[in-house]
Amino acid sequence: MIKKAAKFNLILFLIMIFLAACTAEKKEVQLACKFDPHKIYHFVYDSKVSSRMYENDSLTYAGEQDHNLTYTRRALELLDDNRARLLFEYAMKKDTGQTSTWSTACIMQTNGGISDFETDSSISYAAAEYYQNLFEQTSPVYPEEPVSEGYKWSHSVKVLVDEGRSDANTTYTIKSLVREGGFDCAVIEYQGNILIPLGEECPGEKAVITGGMDRIEVEGVAYFAYKEGLVIREEENSHLVREGTLRQDKETIRFKIDENRYYSSRLIDIETME
Repeated sequence: MIKKAAKFNLILFLIMIFLAACTAEKKEVQLACKFDPHKIYHFVYDSKVSSRMYENDSLTYAGEQDHNLTYTRRALELLDDNRARLLFEYAMKKDTGQTSTWSTACIMQTNGGISDFETDSSISYAAAEYYQNLFEQTSPVYPEEPVSEGYKWSHSVKVLVDEGRSDANTTYTIKSLVREGGFDCAVIEYQGNILIPLGEECPGEKAVITGGMDRIEVEGVAYFAYKEGLVIREEENSHLVREGTLRQDKETIRFKIDENRYYSSRLIDIETME
């Protein structure tokens, strides 16, 4: 009888442990950008692009390119408890051995929202507008509430296209909470579409883009270090279709670019300033 009671108590104990594990609350974390004006974050960025270009339906180019660059991110100014002015500085070594540099600045909110985009004088007005649209559509606006594994949200931007207004929408999902590169991270998988109008620009001495649109399908994964408040690693695959018109030697040409892209970005160093 005593043995049966002991066996029953053991089974009951194991059931209680099982039920406790099943009903335990998921770990929650807050996704919020943080800005430390005393730190400079150094990243390396690598990309591979496979392109095909058409002019008036005729194939004019097909090839692949690799791009490697470094960039830094730092907070120039804390505007209030929820906003900071950030500076991004880029450097890319060309085949000639020379290094091309440029910079962009923006005001970022703690929820990731971006406004007041600025570029240096080396970038054309059309390119600056393009980068602003790209940043606004690809920078996730994080939820206000704490999140756990399985949480899903979307970020939408209204874009004016030839057919009228359309939504550029990206959906984000918290896949897991992990330790990555020495940081506690939320692994965020995302998938969406990007719509960017092309402004008038001179890609060559005799050619002027007179209009068009980039349509980009993206899917990727980002590792958000929630204690530090920034993405420390990201990988993305995308498919771009760029269609528009350009004027060259008084002739109007329809062009199309079809590209498959892959890029990876990762934090390699944190520099502390005095």
